[in-house]
Parts: sequence; structure tokens; C-alpha cells
Amino acid sequence: MLGLLKRLNQSFLEVRSEDAFILRTLSRVDSSRQAQILEVGCGLGRLLRKVLAQGHRVRGVDANRSLIQAHQAKGLPCLQLDDLDTEKGVPENSLDVLVIAHVIEHLAPNDLLGFLENYLKRLKPGGILIVATPLLTANFFDDFDHVKPYQPESLNLIFQNTTENQFQFSFPVSMQLEDLWFRRIPYRLKFYRSNFLPQSFRWLFPVNFALGFFYALSGGFIGQKDAWTGVYRKQHPATQGKH
Repeated sequence: MLGLLKRLNQSFLEVRSEDAFILRTLSRVDSSRQAQILEVGCGLGRLLRKVLAQGHRVRGVDANRSLIQAHQAKGLPCLQLDDLDTEKGVPENSLDVLVIAHVIEHLAPNDLLGFLENYLKRLKPGGILIVATPLLTANFFDDFDHVKPYQPESLNLIFQNTTENQFQFSFPVSMQLEDLWFRRIPYRLKFYRSNFLPQSFRWLFPVNFALGFFYALSGGFIGQKDAWTGVYRKQHPATQGKH
């Protein structure tokens, strides 16, 4: 019985997944299923498989060589990082859609600038960038290699590429935010002894279960915002800087 309740408690987290928003966005911008799509940081391939199942023409790329080799062995369309600039890779101005989900929070600001520039140069003018990343919550640093949370305003300051800021960098690609979605998760009581010591009295479980239940019952409305997904359009060179 306890195992069933724990599985149900975990299922509450699926009520407001950003995957559904990303898939809806892809269906809207690629209704013909002809767009060239690249998912950066495809990882275990969970989102990649969902995008493929909808009939989109998508490839994945990831820094984990062994994962990519395993995906390729199973027939998934994936690239090693070394392949990006080869004949079978991704040339500049060749992509219609670029998906970067839960990657940028693993990068420090200076590294992020080079990372974004490297991939955005492969996106066509007028192409779509979809970025999903967590906000700063009590859960953010549970992931050991999370470096920094980036809020929508953080990317806007990079992408607007104006001369009115005081930053010591100039980003060469201008992106315009077109849509924004915030993910919610259940409220949780987290930093308590019984959450970390199995032998402790687990009084928190029924409390957190109730919070998860009300979250699910409300369709995800009664919860805290913990991540966001932005949809950006790459500006044509003639319009860059005119914001």
C-alpha cells in the first residue's frame, strides 16, 4: 500500500510537464513536419523519442559519447559533438528549430555565451529556439552539477543585443521572445530531518502527499513555479538591434 502511495505521489509531478508545451509548440511551428530540428543535450532520449513519435524530422546531440553511441545503435538519429561541423553535421543557417531543454543551467555565464553562439549560428534567420530551464528553488542544487539558474530576463539581456546595457560583451545574434510558459510543481516541505534519514518518523509523507494531491486536483495550478520554457525567433540581420 505504501509503495502504491509513493508511486501516486511521484505521478503528481507529471501533471504540468514542459514536454507537452514543447510538443505543442513544435506542432504549431512545424505543422508540415518538414522542419529541420536539433535537440541539444538529448541525454537519455526521452524528449527526442516523443518528438520523433509526432512525425518531426529531429536529430539529437549530446556531450555524452557513450549515450550517443547507444542511441545510434538503436537507430535513433543522433550526432556526436565532433560531428556537428562535418559533412553529416549541422551547417550554419540550416536549422528551422533548435531545442535546448535543461542544459543551460549546467553552464557558467561565460561558457553559456560561447555555447549559445555556437548553436544559434546554425539556426536560420526566422528560425525558432525553444529553451527550458529551472528557476531558483529549494530543489535547484539537488542536481550536483547545476551551476546557475537563468531567468527569462537573463536571456533577454543577452538576446536583445542593444547598446544600452553595461555588459562587457556583445552577443552577435538577436533573438525575440515570442512565447513563455512556467512549470509548476507541488509545494513540498523539504528541509526536515525525516526527509533525509529513513529511520526517522516520516510525518512529512502524508503532508507532502496531501500537497501533491491538491496540486493534481487543481490541474497544477496550486503549486510553485520551478522552471520556465521560452520560445524565441532568430531575427534577420537587417532587424537586429531594432528593439
